[in-house]
Amino acid sequence: SGTWTRLSAAESAQAPGRRWSRQASVCTAGYPAALTKRQGHCWQAVWYLTRTYAAVIMKQVIPAAITEKTTAAVIMKRAMAAVITEKVMAAAVIPADKDGAHDMAKLLVAEDNSDYRELLYNFLESAGYDVTTVADGKEALSVITGGAFDLILLDVMLPGLDGYGVCEQIRSASAVPVIMLTALGSEEHQLRGYRLLIDGYITKPVSMALLLQKVEAVLRRTMKPAASRLEAGGISMDLLAHTVRVSGKPADFTLREFEILQELLARPGEVIARKDLVTKLWGYDSPDEDELRVVDTHMKNIRKKLSGCGCIETVRGVGYRLRN
Repeated sequence: SGTWTRLSAAESAQAPGRRWSRQASVCTAGYPAALTKRQGHCWQAVWYLTRTYAAVIMKQVIPAAITEKTTAAVIMKRAMAAVITEKVMAAAVIPADKDGAHDMAKLLVAEDNSDYRELLYNFLESAGYDVTTVADGKEALSVITGGAFDLILLDVMLPGLDGYGVCEQIRSASAVPVIMLTALGSEEHQLRGYRLLIDGYITKPVSMALLLQKVEAVLRRTMKPAASRLEAGGISMDLLAHTVRVSGKPADFTLREFEILQELLARPGEVIARKDLVTKLWGYDSPDEDELRVVDTHMKNIRKKLSGCGCIETVRGVGYRLRN
């Protein structure tokens, strides 16, 4: 932080090319001096975002903020809006592991701050995870009871029931991995968490890249690797070698054909809707008829390469099914 002052004509003459001078203020841990606690929290968020996404914020947020002389809270909102975009997410997020071992792992995020909760949701979902979010401790327990999760990210200072209370009840019935994500960074708070058998304790503000690496590390240790081979209907697929054999003979498939066939082999006997294939493989949430027909074209080519084995059935108006 600091104050910018336009140079006088005499000063500019002594420093060719310069038009402004800057007098820096004193900051501690991202907090400008003489701010209220609420303002300090705003600046802490700005400090984290600026540290992590300096280029984006300096280009999109700071210039307008200086011109308008806006508040720290407004800067924080704009900074978050700037980084939660498809372009920034694609550049910043570390993709999920390539072997598919942790693909679509189910994560629960319990965080009461709506902005931070949205930030976590966007990063983790873009990294390939199935993410559910809740805002308080009691809601977290209700969701955990109703569904199975591979990992829980748990804030400590939750309303209703704090993170320690939530974790204590989780541990009475489950060994699901828990990472505490909180602003409470003292040794006493961390030890209290580890006594409840948590798998990690991360203090805010945290680098999202570091958080994703920690999530990956915990999942590698706790999740069983996905099957590397799929077989059904006389078709054998090696996911690691990326090869397919039909009745024992090798067959060549394009990447997209391979992915479609993998979906069918993973769920033999089930009907796989065309819409589900387009959404998962192409990323279109509401595909139109033309986009759905692309699946039909790929399926026609897949059937030819399967040498007319007749193992793929068309379920009219819905999708396709692989005979077991």
